Amino acid sequence: MAVRAVLDAIADQRLPTGAVVGVAHRALGPPPDAGPVGEDAARARAEVDRFLAELGWRVAPDAPSRRALADALLALWRLGREVDAEVFRPYAKVADELAAYELATIPAAAPRAQAVEQAVVGTVVFEAALAALRRLAQAHHAAARFSGNEQGKRSHDTNRTAHS
Repeated sequence: MAVRAVLDAIADQRLPTGAVVGVAHRALGPPPDAGPVGEDAARARAEVDRFLAELGWRVAPDAPSRRALADALLALWRLGREVDAEVFRPYAKVADELAAYELATIPAAAPRAQAVEQAVVGTVVFEAALAALRRLAQAHHAAARFSGNEQGKRSHDTNRTAHS
């Protein structure tokens, strides 16, 4: 069904290419809510709406990624973190730069099907690459930040045990 929606959007010449890319992103996102959401989820969504408005991002009110970001905020709250959507600002900055870069690689005069295909492939493949690179970078920085501390602690503990 999602594939059909994307193909129909590509075929509909009345839709601007940006709207077609939005249809493709919607097909990749989580499904719509099956029913009413809880008060805490509604509060997280309102906070994300405020954050996106503050960023000046033009995003459909029912974009699945809005819900996904609100779900991430809700998860933080449930873990006891007293944060608002501002916690995502560094990620938003990087995401904005990446999205601008990725979309700039698609020629403005590209046929609709090609533009949508590039956007979808970019979203799927490079999203996976971004997650992998982030984890690799965290491993790198964790080794740099904590290795000396752990080595020093082990040496201190060994010396303490040897002198006891």
